[in-house]
Amino acid sequence: STEQEIPGLQNNATSGIFNLQQRLLFLVNLILLHRPYFNALSPSMHKQSSHQICSFAAIIITDELGKLDQDQLNYHSQSSITLYSLIVAIHIHLLNINIGQCELNRADDNFLLSMMVLQKLPQFSFDNPMNSLISKLEEQYEDKKKRM
Repeated sequence: STEQEIPGLQNNATSGIFNLQQRLLFLVNLILLHRPYFNALSPSMHKQSSHQICSFAAIIITDELGKLDQDQLNYHSQSSITLYSLIVAIHIHLLNINIGQCELNRADDNFLLSMMVLQKLPQFSFDNPMNSLISKLEEQYEDKKKRM
């Protein structure tokens, strides 16, 4: 079995082949590697597949973080990759809303879920300059919805 082949690998609810932090880092790296093709102006075969990779990575980030209870979210929020991956996912959801990909990727639902998770993070639970980020993201969402 895999557990016997890889020393130190535990297969339980909190760790598997990748723990959550590693999965988030992997997904963010996928987005960062494919975003230049996704943002390219000229249509290409790479652009379509890169768009799908970025979109699905953002959906997975949103889903993974959306499933966490408040204690788990508080724990994982101690790592900067949690906040960074969530902001990157929100950016991709906003891009999908902007280009009219709401139906295919459930960009609206994923954006709203991402924002809900963002607001639950301890970094945003008190008055600080980071709260302006939430306001700006919500403004972008409303602007993009009005243009559709």
